[in-house]
Amino acid sequence: MMEKEVLYKINRIIIVLAVASATFILDITLPLGVAGGVPYVLLILTGLLFSTDKIFIYLGVFATILTWIGFFLSPENAALWIVITNRCYAMVAIWTTVFILSLKKKEKSLREEITWREELELKLYEAIKSADKTKKEKSAFFASMSHDLRTPLNAIIGFSDLINNKIHGEETFDKYFEYSIDIHNSSQYLLQLINDILDMSKIESGHFILNKSEVDLPEIVYSCRDLLSVSAAQKNISVKIDIVDDIKTINADPLALKQILVNLMSNSIKFTPEGGKVTLDVKHSGSENVISIQDTGRGISADALETIAEPFVRDENNSSKTEEGTGLGLSIVKALVNLHNGDLKIESKLGSGTTVTVALPA
Repeated sequence: MMEKEVLYKINRIIIVLAVASATFILDITLPLGVAGGVPYVLLILTGLLFSTDKIFIYLGVFATILTWIGFFLSPENAALWIVITNRCYAMVAIWTTVFILSLKKKEKSLREEITWREELELKLYEAIKSADKTKKEKSAFFASMSHDLRTPLNAIIGFSDLINNKIHGEETFDKYFEYSIDIHNSSQYLLQLINDILDMSKIESGHFILNKSEVDLPEIVYSCRDLLSVSAAQKNISVKIDIVDDIKTINADPLALKQILVNLMSNSIKFTPEGGKVTLDVKHSGSENVISIQDTGRGISADALETIAEPFVRDENNSSKTEEGTGLGLSIVKALVNLHNGDLKIESKLGSGTTVTVALPA
């Protein structure tokens, strides 16, 4: 890069010297020194090749020196007053050009600086605005998360106290068994919440490392469906899988890929009403494997869709507030897809379901 810049400067200097030589030869060969140093205006114009406005002053001095050298080399039989007049015209032409071009150059530099400062101020404003937005989102997230943490913890403490104190007597085994299920479910939710926070923290800090290998994609897809079959059955939701026959393996981290699919499928099941449908398609598209998950759920509003995959953002649609979740699921999915050099696309319309498409290199 440095060599190119030096070479460029040398080329510009050569152009200046070539123009100066040609103009000087023209000057001393003109009969009676006609228009004397006026052609040296061409030399001043070469200053446009340079970035600094001071170059016009240097070229003006250079042209002035050459002009008066040309004066002393004027033909002896030339009328002195004509030669001197021409040289004076030359001085006016040279220094008027220097003045005009210097102003133009300064004006251009000033405009560029103003534009740069405006862009810098805009970037600074956007950065402050983004930081303020992130701060608000984090505050809202932590306020919501504190509730999410307290709810299962209160359930665990409350139900364990009921069992420990034998509130329903010694023989009411069924009631205590029901409490133990509630404790288990609350513990599972709490564990998932903590895992999501830790995963997001690792991803954002750059400490999440993929362990890629050739993974049986259909096997991963069907295992995720089986893992969520109970959740789907509880809401009478049909889960349909459609995989193109020639898709066998994909180069990916199996755990990360499973986490992507489980998060997306569980979201579809969670936000699809009873009796709904979730469809998962896997097909080729050029050099990519495209996984598409479509549901007949409530959909996402246009406003929420813009930020739904960002960390610390939850869809505040009133009908979804009753659903449990950390609000980190989609942001984790997006981060994991990006780590695989893939692409995540979410299409949705409120009341018309959602389609999430994940494109991963084959």
